Amino acid sequence: MRFQRLPLRDIALRRARAYQDRDLIATGWTPLARDLAKAPLIDDYYEGTDPQGRQRLHGKVTGHPDLGDGVATTSPVVARGDGWVRTEGRFYKLGQERAPGDTNAARLAAILATLPVVEVKRPAPGEDDDPLSDLPTY
Repeated sequence: MRFQRLPLRDIALRRARAYQDRDLIATGWTPLARDLAKAPLIDDYYEGTDPQGRQRLHGKVTGHPDLGDGVATTSPVVARGDGWVRTEGRFYKLGQERAPGDTNAARLAAILATLPVVEVKRPAPGEDDDPLSDLPTY
């Protein structure tokens, strides 16, 4: 899917709506079920910050109206509630948060630990001095 840059006017409108929602949430308002019904779900997520120090979520997103389904990083978070988060772009329903320390490297190490070890027979020194000798010459 191709990403399209939003015009500045649209960016300003999105941010204005997000910060209006943030101000409403600060007064005790929470989004209704119907407000969240169309919101994408972010699952297996973890929190991170961008270079400007703004909080974002990274995870598996389903039901995003522009990006579809896949791994994504949200726009900056402006408010958070029980089971939802409001970013500069939209509301998200929160799924399962990734366990602390559960990184992609740790997942890869766990997968690799389940694979069988294959023993490679190395030639003795002098046995195969030129490993490319079997290749044809052109």
